Amino acid sequence: MSNVYLYQVLFSDIDILLNATRGSDQDLYKLEKYQMKKFMVIERFKAGCWDAAYARFNSSGRMLPSGLNYLNSWPSRENSVCYQLMETNSPELFELWFAQWNDLVEFELVPID
Repeated sequence: MSNVYLYQVLFSDIDILLNATRGSDQDLYKLEKYQMKKFMVIERFKAGCWDAAYARFNSSGRMLPSGLNYLNSWPSRENSVCYQLMETNSPELFELWFAQWNDLVEFELVPID
């Protein structure tokens, strides 16, 4: 892929974003592709698994598939539940991510938008 092509794509995307801010319905529709859907992930740690989950996190990170983005998180005071705000345009990616943690955590996925 040439640099010229990448610049054309980049400037095309910037033009769409700038035009969308001016309020044209067609450009606002194009802007939607840049807005990812948000989800609240409720993680309930299986009995005795909080420390193991954090040890895995510290050694391997979140292990998110490409296209699934972490925004923020809030653990409960009891260290039994963690609420994570995530975004993606491909909700099926959650299943890939959950599969890497389901030995330690039970997940609930709540669409926000």
